[in-house]
Amino acid sequence: MVKKIIIFITYLALMLGARWFWWDTFGTDEQPKVVQGTLDLRGHPMEDRHSLLLDGDWEFYPDRLISSSRQADEADQDRRMIHVPGDWSPAWQDKGGSSFGYGTYRLRILVDEEPDEHYKLWIKEIKASSVVIVNGNIVGEAGKPAASAKEYIPVIQSFAKNAVPNEQNVIDIFVQSANYHDPTSGGIIESMRFGTQAAIDFEWWYSIVFQVIVFTILLLHALYAGIMFLINPRQKLLLAFVFLLIFAGLTVVSDHEYVLMSWFPLNYTWMLKIRILSYLAVPFCMLLMGRGFTGQVRRGPVFLTYVVASALYWIFILA
Repeated sequence: MVKKIIIFITYLALMLGARWFWWDTFGTDEQPKVVQGTLDLRGHPMEDRHSLLLDGDWEFYPDRLISSSRQADEADQDRRMIHVPGDWSPAWQDKGGSSFGYGTYRLRILVDEEPDEHYKLWIKEIKASSVVIVNGNIVGEAGKPAASAKEYIPVIQSFAKNAVPNEQNVIDIFVQSANYHDPTSGGIIESMRFGTQAAIDFEWWYSIVFQVIVFTILLLHALYAGIMFLINPRQKLLLAFVFLLIFAGLTVVSDHEYVLMSWFPLNYTWMLKIRILSYLAVPFCMLLMGRGFTGQVRRGPVFLTYVVASALYWIFILA
């Protein structure tokens, strides 16, 4: 009994320690908020270990692809305030809640005059295409936003790019986006981050490396379980365990920073299919393993209904 308690306490300490380390690395302390499309960082110390979330009320110009302050002034009558991150559908009153459309976000970041300081933006997920413009210069692209579905190219991608202030120490950010693939959500749906180049580089590469390490460990365990299954094919649980590890690994590299796209030339549709099917397959494999561990071999109506529904959903996604 004492041994089990020690093991439990050790396991709990490891989990809490990992959680604390993750929060220390990616957690955001109290910071200035984005208000009315402006983030005022003058007088705010910028750390080389932590970045800032760009959450808050951004300017938004529906049905406009804007790249400069002059164009924004000309379209001032169309300007809205929209909360980021989140679905952009509330910006339109005539679409019945659909997230199909295009538009431009704008954020102005005010910084202190620091000639030796270099800043960076971390863009996570913008559905389903984007062009990021800083002070009139295109710094990042994911696909091609356009006014029509025929002209636009969807790409799901996470990237980090430099953001250089202008002579007035202002970083004027325009994010053009278009979405004609997902009717449930569009625009900037994941928090963007801003910070010094050292802070963003640290968080960006830490996230990438951590995901690759987790994926590699899961694949190595899948390989080991696969070898065990070949040695003893009667142990069907090993086969379910192999697929569980493979699909769990795919959920890691097909989400977050989309590492899988840097390994294979996948388009938006197939990236989305892999992510959805992976998340669907993980609980199914866990169910098979749970039935095996409890000795359940009878295929009741509930189980068969779940299998048929899952199979139909797989066919629908792959079609």
